[in-house]
Amino acid sequence: MNTVGPVYCETLHISAGSVFPFEMVNTLTSFIPALLGLIALFVVHRKNRKSYELYILSLLLLATGIGSVFWHGTRTSLSLSFDVFPGMFFFLLLVFLWPNFLFKSKIAGFGVIALFLLLVTGLFQFGSFQDTIHPFFYVYGTVAFIGTILSLYTWKKKGNATGTLAFLTIASATLAAFFRTIDLSMCTVIPFGTHFLWHIFLGTAGFLGILLILAISKNPDQRRV
Repeated sequence: MNTVGPVYCETLHISAGSVFPFEMVNTLTSFIPALLGLIALFVVHRKNRKSYELYILSLLLLATGIGSVFWHGTRTSLSLSFDVFPGMFFFLLLVFLWPNFLFKSKIAGFGVIALFLLLVTGLFQFGSFQDTIHPFFYVYGTVAFIGTILSLYTWKKKGNATGTLAFLTIASATLAAFFRTIDLSMCTVIPFGTHFLWHIFLGTAGFLGILLILAISKNPDQRRV
């Protein structure tokens, strides 16, 4: 078994004679976020071709999918970097742009990123003695918490349609996190695990997130009185 990087149910079936793709299901489903990144580029070009931020988000989603294909297909340290870093930059840019456009303030964007890092750091410090808690829970839980608050504000300021899009984005990301977390516990039930659902739902969340930023940046506030 190749032990470079994280281990999934499919990783357990890698033998000495395995060739590309090492993890068939995980590799194939990695094309989904890549495809959604391409679709996002097309949508951005049609709807708001002057927004370089949305082009960058779409390219990062595409790069994350391609990086994931190479990671699960080759399982090398280099390919893992191509998987992790585009996804991390996509997440940070999305977290910045959402409050930035929602409140029309770059300070709000940087503030939400700082709040996220502060909460995650604090939870990891607190949870260092809690061995029964999955370490990724602190990150996923913080994302769900902050995302829900931002979704409520989005619904209030931008109306039902944009607010629903915000909640769908967070719901899809939460489902992705759930399936990624339970993967290794499902190996005896589903031989290839549930990590592939992480690709599907997280790619969907990324695509919805791009549509969300597009909607927030174009639509005027629809405050309720």
